[in-house]
Amino acid sequence: MARNEITATDQVWGEIDSLLRSEGVKRAKKSKRKLTDAQRASIISQLLIGDIDFSDVFKLDLITDCRCQTFSPYTLWNRKIPLTLCEDNHPLGERIASSLSATVLTHSELKKWSATVLNALLLKFRKFLMHEATYKELCSNSIRHYINEIRQIRCISYESIAMSLNSSYTQLNTAGT
Repeated sequence: MARNEITATDQVWGEIDSLLRSEGVKRAKKSKRKLTDAQRASIISQLLIGDIDFSDVFKLDLITDCRCQTFSPYTLWNRKIPLTLCEDNHPLGERIASSLSATVLTHSELKKWSATVLNALLLKFRKFLMHEATYKELCSNSIRHYINEIRQIRCISYESIAMSLNSSYTQLNTAGT
């Protein structure tokens, strides 16, 4: 072993690593710039393994829709429109998202969150919040409110939205959304 080699059990490196991660989140929260894809991926992976708290990042633009527009989990559950999933680069995805008929995510976005279906992503958000309510003693009323907001998000099939579009790609009133 070299003198400058870092091991996983090194307490000093553990402290440095923890400090660097928390500083990265602080800077991302304060920054006026959009997060880069690398920053977004790093924060998501840290969140998934439990290195950072959801409450620290849920207002950061971590989610990317089919139009490559980013928004926060907080924005997702405040949009009050259904959520749907399409294949990457599907031609109608952008039209549906632009018309605000639904928030359209792609399979590649779900993969970043280690989810295969939309409900799994929403369940992850709820679990993050419930974990923090249990272990971090956060205000239970606000946590309950956020969990309830997430539960109200409707996931609908992409095919049903696509079939409800008329020839000019506007939403028909007969859609079951």
